[in-house]
Amino acid sequence: MITRLAWGELWSNDDLTRRERSLITTGILAALGREELVLHLKTAKRIGLSEAELRQVLMHVAIYAGVPAANHAFALTKELGCGEEMS
Repeated sequence: MITRLAWGELWSNDDLTRRERSLITTGILAALGREELVLHLKTAKRIGLSEAELRQVLMHVAIYAGVPAANHAFALTKELGCGEEMS
């Protein structure tokens, strides 16, 4: 069911682009502190999301979900090479 809904119907829907979905998913996972964030940060890098785009997502996380959640996500982003100059 999860594969069919999440990877099938949700990600294949044309209402949002893959980039938009990646930004949303990254923000949600960062806010919730989920381990799947690593996978989605790698995907964000692979599909070409910029450091500036990821920074903005994580700044939203800081404001709306809390600084500790955002700090953790910033650290993971830097560790994975998705944002070399983020801090």
